[in-house]
Amino acid sequence: MGFDQQDQAQFLKGLELAGQKQHEEALNVWSGIKLKGKTSFELEANIGKIYFELKNYPAAVKSFETAVFLNRFDSTAREDLKLAQAKIEKNFGSSFSHRSELGATLNSWIRFEEAFILGLLALALFLFLRLLKRAFKIQTRTLFFSGLLSAFFFLISLVGHWGTQISRTTFDSALRTTPLESTDPQQVLPEGTRLRVIRESGNFYEVERAGAFRGWIEKNKIQPVYR
Repeated sequence: MGFDQQDQAQFLKGLELAGQKQHEEALNVWSGIKLKGKTSFELEANIGKIYFELKNYPAAVKSFETAVFLNRFDSTAREDLKLAQAKIEKNFGSSFSHRSELGATLNSWIRFEEAFILGLLALALFLFLRLLKRAFKIQTRTLFFSGLLSAFFFLISLVGHWGTQISRTTFDSALRTTPLESTDPQQVLPEGTRLRVIRESGNFYEVERAGAFRGWIEKNKIQPVYR
């Protein structure tokens, strides 16, 4: 494992405590090894098992992922990782399923609000052009083409704003602070949540919703929305 005698003794002491179901004590002992910047497949695999027993599934996933990284050929660690990930997905589904309906309702209100704002902008543009005509005695034809040109650029900006940048979640999805699966979720976005894609990194998109959140989400959990 690459440990010195003191580290080896700490590891074995942690195993003994874990065998006695003294999980927190075992984690404390093993944390002394990790604070030195040392780790091993056996250490991460056992830490993951304890976190799994404590039902701290995100922490278990993080440890199992490290264990798999250190030994990609160990099938047991891979199975443990899948079990922990399945527990997270199950908990997300049961704990946040009621939020899906809330998210869908919220998105409906957002669409209504956007349509209402567009209507107000169109009315404001119409009144502004009428005011220009009266104030400067602009000819109707010139006013018409100016309004048409303004409307054209306005629509172009809307296409850029409402195009493929806008997406929605297709499942209850974990929002993370970094584009890594090992990062603990900071919150769960209900299915149907609309958000804006900023950039991509690996298998993740950085997304945001103004005034609400910003973070990273897996690419396969969202799809573009064309309005």
